[in-house]
Amino acid sequence: MAAPSHPDPTSDPTPNAHPPDPHRTRAGARWLAGERHVQDSCGITWRVREMDTRGLPGARGERCLVFDSGRAMRRSWVVPDEWRTLGHDALLALVRDGCGPAD
Repeated sequence: MAAPSHPDPTSDPTPNAHPPDPHRTRAGARWLAGERHVQDSCGITWRVREMDTRGLPGARGERCLVFDSGRAMRRSWVVPDEWRTLGHDALLALVRDGCGPAD
């Protein structure tokens, strides 16, 4: 009897699969249009994006703002309609505890 065949781990098991959607996270949430970069008083630059969280387990609302510095991530469940035009301080105040979102 021949030994069972094991798939080659380097081969793509689904050659016809669609490539990942760059507008979706691994959990299935969608990034919405718009992105800003703001700098806090500590000199940390934060990329701010809006996420559609409908249908995600544990979501506290239909959308949130994600603040990502590359070293830390913060989320605000308060999403003002005008977040794209808020001043840096007002935007950072959504997640600030002391010196910017990193604290």
